[in-house]
Amino acid sequence: MKKLSKIIKKDNKEKKVDILFDENHLKILKYNDKNIIETNDIVLTIPHLLDFDELIFRKELISAFNYNDNKNFYLTAVCGGIEKDETPKEALIRELEEEAGIRLDINYTKMEKIGEFYIGKMSSNKAHIYYLPLNNNDYVKVEAKGDGTYSESVSSVLRVSLNYINDLKPADLPTALCLEKIKNILK
Repeated sequence: MKKLSKIIKKDNKEKKVDILFDENHLKILKYNDKNIIETNDIVLTIPHLLDFDELIFRKELISAFNYNDNKNFYLTAVCGGIEKDETPKEALIRELEEEAGIRLDINYTKMEKIGEFYIGKMSSNKAHIYYLPLNNNDYVKVEAKGDGTYSESVSSVLRVSLNYINDLKPADLPTALCLEKIKNILK
């Protein structure tokens, strides 16, 4: 049996990468004889409204899921891509406003990173998960404008009582993992 230190030892050789496809925020690369997907890292949260004992989700039209099963809406975390030169926290603050209509107070300090993981074996991007406990004085409500796409324009914010937390059916693995991590915090 190999020692773990031998398995995870980094290879300092120069990477040979061929670009097979490159458009907008998506690249498909050939690396180590495998095709991999390269996209931006993402940030996600399910804000916790402490004064109401509620969680905030997105009721979202997701084209890739709709293509497969023809449902109109899916339960997801508030999430989005981390743009160039943006930290995960900066991206989260921007996405909260765009997707959930939440503008955090500039003095808000309770944001807590609770995990990160790779999206899948064929993708090079990571998801950064945050717990966001909010009191009424931590934010102001603004219009959620989305990113200008059709799917964002028909999506909405959904407030769910903690009484129903075990009945929720997240649409994707990042949302499911985020929800499980938040359930553990709330125990």
